[in-house]
Amino acid sequence: MPEKDNLWYKTSTWRNLIDMHIPDWNPEFLSEFSPEEYAQSMVDAKVDASIIYAGNCLGMCFWPTKVGHMHKGLKGRDINSETINALHKQGIKVIVYFNIWNRWAYDTYPSWRMIKADGRSTTENADGSFSRFGQCCMNNEGYRSFVSEQITDLSKSFDCDGLWIDMIGYFGTVCYCGSCRDKYLAETGREIPKVINWDDPKWVDFVRSRERWFDEFAQMIQDAAHNINPNLTLAFQTTSLLSGWGGGVTQSFLNRSDYLAGDFYGQPMQYSVICKYLNNLTRNRPIEFMTSRCYNLEFHTTTKTDEELRSSVLGAYAHNAAFTFIDAIDPIGTIDRDFYRRMGRIKDQVSIYQRAINPDAEMISDVGFYLNFASAYNPAQNGVPMRSASSYFSIVRDMQNIGGMMVRNNILYDFIGEPQLDNLNRYSVIVLPNQYVLSDDEIRAFRRYVSEGGNLVVTGESGMNNMEGNRLVDFALSDVLGVHYKGKTEENRTYIAPTVEGQVHFKENDAKYPLALTGPQIIVKTDPGIKTLATITLPYSSSGEIYKFGSAISNPPAYPSEHPSVTLNSYGKGQAMYIAAPLEKEILRPQQQTFASLIGRLYSPRLSTNAPRWLESIVFRDSDNKRYQLTLNNISDNERGLIAYNINVTLEIPEQIVSITDVATGQAIKYEQEKGKVDISIEELKDFSMLLINFK
Repeated sequence: MPEKDNLWYKTSTWRNLIDMHIPDWNPEFLSEFSPEEYAQSMVDAKVDASIIYAGNCLGMCFWPTKVGHMHKGLKGRDINSETINALHKQGIKVIVYFNIWNRWAYDTYPSWRMIKADGRSTTENADGSFSRFGQCCMNNEGYRSFVSEQITDLSKSFDCDGLWIDMIGYFGTVCYCGSCRDKYLAETGREIPKVINWDDPKWVDFVRSRERWFDEFAQMIQDAAHNINPNLTLAFQTTSLLSGWGGGVTQSFLNRSDYLAGDFYGQPMQYSVICKYLNNLTRNRPIEFMTSRCYNLEFHTTTKTDEELRSSVLGAYAHNAAFTFIDAIDPIGTIDRDFYRRMGRIKDQVSIYQRAINPDAEMISDVGFYLNFASAYNPAQNGVPMRSASSYFSIVRDMQNIGGMMVRNNILYDFIGEPQLDNLNRYSVIVLPNQYVLSDDEIRAFRRYVSEGGNLVVTGESGMNNMEGNRLVDFALSDVLGVHYKGKTEENRTYIAPTVEGQVHFKENDAKYPLALTGPQIIVKTDPGIKTLATITLPYSSSGEIYKFGSAISNPPAYPSEHPSVTLNSYGKGQAMYIAAPLEKEILRPQQQTFASLIGRLYSPRLSTNAPRWLESIVFRDSDNKRYQLTLNNISDNERGLIAYNINVTLEIPEQIVSITDVATGQAIKYEQEKGKVDISIEELKDFSMLLINFK
């Protein structure tokens, strides 16, 4: 995809978006909107780019659109052009926001509606209550033409730097409307399947079709905009990539954005893992990390504290990302100016870090967790009718668990995806965390990675299905792992018992008192010469047994077996470890320490520190400026203002260091460098510190 000359986002790191999801049933709504006050609020907050609403989720447009419905409260007034002009006078970049959800179109053209498997539309909840949001189907030709014409009109109407397209996609709705049924029948000769089965190629073919339809819809929008102005940047909302298969996201769709952007509402650990993943999936950096002034979008006036707002900003800057704060306009069109002055003061406080950002810097990580979209499903749903099933599958929950485990064990880690397949050798260890489906390209890349000296960790049922939905008889990487699939334990509570060689990784467990797991394990057969670091121990029965069990409350270990649970194989110049359960999903300390110890067996860490468990170390190499960026960031859930004393960090750096500077104070930091390692001492740290390690 050719790059544009319009690279405004490269130097923009402090942006704003004001939600304007205001209906027009009340004539007072938006009657007091002032473009000048809007622009002055941006000046007060010292933003460098403003994302302004042209159309909201209700289908209300804020300019005299030739297609669709203009907000009645504006009485024909083009507040978009007025606001753009006011912002340009202040030297602020303008991105125009447009929402694909359209309640007006949903109400006006009932045939355009998405229809769920049980016949409900998107305003009808399963419990009989109703929703305010109406989704139209991207396969309906009338709706497609409507959206294309709206984007064309939008692109013709405004002098802006880019478009920001929100609420594009399914957002968990699996559509069975007439348009989808007709389209799928025409393409395949089959009806849309109504029962989930991830081992059935017909079901998986439908899922792949949804993904392709989504990408084609995004391409239609992209083409409509670029036919008018090829230099417009495009950012499509990407949060649906975290919701699993129901979101329909693919790398092809993500590549249609010039930079990845999304709004997120959680805690610092969530923000950290999301920034890592988006940094590796985007075509261009910086990514745009967005969150609201309030605790979530349902609160209109409950604003976060300054410490909480700063934490969100600094979490983004720690990953060399741009930050966008989201506000919501008052129904009558006014803005809380005091809040924008407050954000201006916060901008002053963080600007010193802002100047240190280089979006082209590369993160330094020892361990990369590889996630693909094709594996974002729950095989336990096999056989469940779609009319009674949820398409939501949260990957971010597992990501947060993994991230927390890595931070607590002071491991430099990353979340990676398809774009990294050609650069896997950047990581000392690659983990495939129960990735059920592997493509041919992925299989080749991982095989090559290990053969050339990499270290691969594979857990659970990774690689037991192909992209077409065929269940394989053996692991796709069985030759690399040296193990072969034979089945799964019937018991749903199992144990990992260390062997003599593996005992060092199980500090609190042994063969008599093995490590407990909250799920079954895969039964495998090993090739000759494979090291077994642990074996499977089973309880007396499955937890569902109500008569013949070992204990009424727990399921104690009972039967040691010879079935391997953790194995290690040499392949080419590298090593491959197999763990017979998704150990990385376990949430308790002993299990997490064991997992961290097992992967630690495979490499020498580039960083060691005595930092407390709430402090994450993040390292970037900035070759443009000949420096490393070392950030220590508080990722605890609800505690800000934490102080750590006498922190020591040892970092492997091959270049000759000439100085280390504390970004906040400009003061030199004491260090010693010997044999490719630099030792850094920090006397006191409150929540956040960024150091620049300059080299020759």
